[in-house]
Amino acid sequence: MPNQFLLTADLKDHYQREHTAHSFIINPVDSTWLQLDAFSKDELNEISTYRYNHLPALPRDLMECINEFNLTDQQQIRKTLWKQRPFDASYDQKESLDKDWAQNFIHSILMEIECRQLSQDDLESWYISHI
Repeated sequence: MPNQFLLTADLKDHYQREHTAHSFIINPVDSTWLQLDAFSKDELNEISTYRYNHLPALPRDLMECINEFNLTDQQQIRKTLWKQRPFDASYDQKESLDKDWAQNFIHSILMEIECRQLSQDDLESWYISHI
């Protein structure tokens, strides 16, 4: 049974910044739960295995598109972002939506990194609206 600490408004005061617990997301590998005596190891194990569904594998072409951005240099990432791709020339939402979304996500993250926005502590709503 979870510690009463988690079930009170005091949880938000315990953290200096937003934590997944604020959204009622329990990451069973987060050591915070053990440190706060919120869950036992057995309870966290039960949470991590209860009705566990494996994520489906990404389609090969989407994985190849994402892997194009497996770079460490921001200028190289920018060049890769603006490279013409076959799905750009003849856009088909059914075939291209996921690749287009991935490319836009990478662009959004890159801009936030370059503006040093990710080094600040922000609320979940900030991340939702910016990324």
